[in-house]
Amino acid sequence: MGTSQSLKPSVKGQKEWGNFTRAASLLQSKKDYSKYKMENFFEKYSAAKRIQGKDELFSQTAEKTINRLFGITSNIGNNGLSNEFSEYGSEISKFSVNKIIGILADKATNGNGNFNEISAKAASISLLEELLENCANGEDVEKIINGMDDEKKEDYIYDYFGYYIYEDISLILFEKFQKKDPVNCNESLKEVKKYIISKIYDSKEKKNNRLINWIGNEGAQIIQEIKNKVFRIFI
Repeated sequence: MGTSQSLKPSVKGQKEWGNFTRAASLLQSKKDYSKYKMENFFEKYSAAKRIQGKDELFSQTAEKTINRLFGITSNIGNNGLSNEFSEYGSEISKFSVNKIIGILADKATNGNGNFNEISAKAASISLLEELLENCANGEDVEKIINGMDDEKKEDYIYDYFGYYIYEDISLILFEKFQKKDPVNCNESLKEVKKYIISKIYDSKEKKNNRLINWIGNEGAQIIQEIKNKVFRIFI
């Protein structure tokens, strides 16, 4: 795969990671997804991420990726899809939505394949699938991107950081869940995702029709503010 770091965090001898994996095992085996159990699970996840000593890099990767993605979509809104991706010419308007999502996600990430980049790319894909779910081709993609107001964009930023945290947890636990109980592996991860989405929804703030320059410092500051708010909940 050519990764620059392991796809598994180094957890040997760290009690916080042991506490987190035990909480994950209990969550899966007991199938108790109550608010108390989920809060306990994320409390252990938070402690494990902090003790790992890489939470700053984890945070920076997420922020840089969504900044790049919003820069790309802003350019598409201003100049059109074919101008942003001139290497494909006008043919890109006929590409399938899945292919365009892949192109956008590739351009938004560094592509070095490390643990955080994999989570960031997967989160970007999830966000783009949410944004472009009713599109059939590149022409539809342009229309949807042009039609996004700034309030909706802020909602999508919240969603992106939620997806990022979910993808990180999924990368850490999927193999463990699959090995322990393959039948209910996806159910457990689905419940984790559902909890994240509900917490993100509760944390969203509505803004009053403000115009934002997403390519400049203003957009970057808003993204950072939302990231800090979401990470305070989970990290």
